[in-house]
Amino acid sequence: MTPDFAQKMFKVFHELETLTRDKTNPYYKSNYADINSVLGQIKPVLKKYGFYIVQPIINDRVCTFLRDETGNSFPEMPKNAKELNEASEFHGIKIESNEPQKKGSEITFYRRFALISFFGLESKDDDANATVKNNNYNNQNFPI
Repeated sequence: MTPDFAQKMFKVFHELETLTRDKTNPYYKSNYADINSVLGQIKPVLKKYGFYIVQPIINDRVCTFLRDETGNSFPEMPKNAKELNEASEFHGIKIESNEPQKKGSEITFYRRFALISFFGLESKDDDANATVKNNNYNNQNFPI
């Protein structure tokens, strides 16, 4: 990673805001930020600093890479079959399902999870936090 890449990455990480959980999961009766919300927040900041996200599926694993317009990436993008296998083992989340519909949902979930983790995004749930009476929990951000 070049010093310029690292400096821009530092700025991106510090400019990203706390996510708002704007979707509801009726099954679990919980709120979450969906993939579109996460991308909607991340992409403008990445664009500002000349970055973009690549999330290929390598060996049935969702992998996440941050790249810039010069071709630098973090982690480094694989260049051959051996590196491809190694990258998927170290930088990927294993897709378990074999059914196409479930697999698609699992991929979307893992992409979202990877982005939130990769960028260290915090989330807040305004409705739930507002209803908590215990002062130890008021106005705190909780991870997804």
